[in-house]
Amino acid sequence: ARLRAPIRNFLMIIAASAALQATIGFTDATTSFLEQVFICLFILNLGFGIIRTFRLLTDQYLTRISAKEHMDDISVRSHQTQIRVLRRLIEISFGVLTAASSLMVFHSVQKFGVSLFASAGAASLIVGLSARPALTNLIAGIQIAVTQPIRMEDMLILNGDWAWVEEINATYVVLRTWENQESWRFFQVEG
Repeated sequence: ARLRAPIRNFLMIIAASAALQATIGFTDATTSFLEQVFICLFILNLGFGIIRTFRLLTDQYLTRISAKEHMDDISVRSHQTQIRVLRRLIEISFGVLTAASSLMVFHSVQKFGVSLFASAGAASLIVGLSARPALTNLIAGIQIAVTQPIRMEDMLILNGDWAWVEEINATYVVLRTWENQESWRFFQVEG
């Protein structure tokens, strides 16, 4: 059911590109542009379909591993932590690569990309310095996933209150606290 939409889009793109070859009345420039649009949509649909398939497989793995009775709670939580953080990292990386490769179909974007790489010397220094805090948080998130000083549903003490690890992302950790015995409060701890 989760892959129904990408498969449906895939079939529509193939049908539309096949119908484009049979049409008459379009100029060569219009036909060429529409072919580029269909290729771009095909690459986007394929890439995000692969991301959905990857998410489906990791969800099934996490469900299967949490259903095993003979495994202890700590190893289950460590697997969940590693899989979730690494899954987000892979999805973000693959999504950026998919979007970039689909846009490279257009000649104007290719020229922009070449000029961007040509002027990347000075720009990379500026971008590197400005992106340093975000990259530091990203590397810290990967380090948390690999070394696992904390895991999902671990209990911590935060400012004298009990807190449980709700979610571990690539750049921050969400903690759930019990406040005044009435409501849950969520924190995002960065870095």
